[in-house]
Amino acid sequence: GKRRSMALGVWGAVSGAAAAVGPIVGGLLTDGPGWRWIFYVNLPVSVAAVWLTLRVVPESRGARGRRVDWAGTVTFAAFAGAVTYGAVRAGSHGWSASGTLVWFAAAVVALGCFLVVERRAADPLLDPRLFLRPAFSGVMAGALAFNAAAFGVMAYTSIWLQTLLGMSPVRGGAVFLWLSLASFVVAAAGGRLLHGVPARFTIGGGLLLIGAGQYCMAVLDAGSTAGALVPGLVLVGVGTGLVSPGIAGAALAAVPQERAGMAGGAVNTFRQLGYALGIALWG
Repeated sequence: GKRRSMALGVWGAVSGAAAAVGPIVGGLLTDGPGWRWIFYVNLPVSVAAVWLTLRVVPESRGARGRRVDWAGTVTFAAFAGAVTYGAVRAGSHGWSASGTLVWFAAAVVALGCFLVVERRAADPLLDPRLFLRPAFSGVMAGALAFNAAAFGVMAYTSIWLQTLLGMSPVRGGAVFLWLSLASFVVAAAGGRLLHGVPARFTIGGGLLLIGAGQYCMAVLDAGSTAGALVPGLVLVGVGTGLVSPGIAGAALAAVPQERAGMAGGAVNTFRQLGYALGIALWG
C-alpha cells in the first residue's frame, strides 16, 4: 500500500543521489589515480555491500526444493552480451558488416534457447508467460526505454563538456548535479504524494518529460556553453524522479504476489539493458 510507495520513493531518491555522486567520483578518479580506477573502486563497494547485507537485511527463504535456474541465467547472459556487443561493434564496423550480423544472430539464438529453457524449467529465472500480461510487457518496454533515453546520451555529453568546452572530468561531472538533484527531490516527494496515481501518468508523463529534456539539449551548437544544458537536465531529472519509483511499483503490481521478486529483478535487468544498448545505439 502507501508504505510501499513511500519505500519506493526513498529508493528512487537514493538512486538520484547516487547518480549525482557517480560522475563526480568518476571525475576525481580520472583526474587522480587514472581512469582504470573506475573498475577497481567496485571491489571495496562490493565488500561493503556484502557486509551490510549480512548485518542488516533479514533472511528470506523461498519454498523448499527450489533450485537456481543456471541454464536460464547462462542463456540470458549470452543474449544480453551478444546483442550489446553487436550494437557496440556496429558503431565502428557498420550495421551490415558480417561480424556485426554474426553477433546479432548469436543473440537471437541465445534468446530462443532462453525461452525454451524457461518454458521447461520448474523454477524459471523469468517466466515468459508473464509477458502475456499487457501491463507487465508495457512496464518492461518502459524500463528499457527509460534508461536508454535518460542516461544513454550522458556519456557523449560528458565528452562534449571535456573536449569542446575544455572542462576537467570533475567539473564536467558536476554539471549533471542538476539532473540528480531534480530526480532526488521529485522521487522523495513523489513516493508520499503520488500514491494511487495511475502508472500511465507517472511513467508516461515522466518519459514525456525525459523526451522534452533531451530535445532541449539537442539544440546545442558550436557557441553553446554548459549552462545551455541546465533546462534539459532539470526536465530529465524531474522525469527520472517520476519514472524510477513508479516503474518499480508498476512491475510489482503487474504480477501475482508470489512473482514479485521475479518482477523486481526483471525491471532492473531491463533498465540496465536499456542503458547499455542506449549508449551503443546513440554512439
